[in-house]
Amino acid sequence: MVAPLAAGVVVAGAAALYTAYSKGKSAGIEKGKDKKEEELSKEAKEEIKEELRQEAKEEFNQEQSREAHRKATQKAPPVNLGEEVTLGVEELKKHHSGVETAVCKKEGFVIFVNEVPYSINEGDVISAKITSFNDGKTSADATYQSTQ
Repeated sequence: MVAPLAAGVVVAGAAALYTAYSKGKSAGIEKGKDKKEEELSKEAKEEIKEELRQEAKEEFNQEQSREAHRKATQKAPPVNLGEEVTLGVEELKKHHSGVETAVCKKEGFVIFVNEVPYSINEGDVISAKITSFNDGKTSADATYQSTQ
């Protein structure tokens, strides 16, 4: 009778060991899940921080733009109506009508030059005659005169 009793004790002991092992394994899995959630939480926090940084940067850029616009509307244009000026072509844009317009600047003041020949490229220096200003006098239109 000792043998069956010993066998029962061994089986009970093995069952207890297995139960303890399972609980430990389960706890380990839960710890792993918690760690993954914590890592995800860190990643999510970093993403949120980056989004907030971007929003702040955009707000700053918008504020700078507003300030530059305010200053531009308060000072007089560096050109006069009818004046012929020498300008560098910064950009070429196609008007919705298909006509190419040269975008130029003088002291930061934008001047749109019309009737530019197709041979004009960005970086070219041209002469243009100022023909009009927009309502706030923050930009002007001009007509191409010659290439320098």
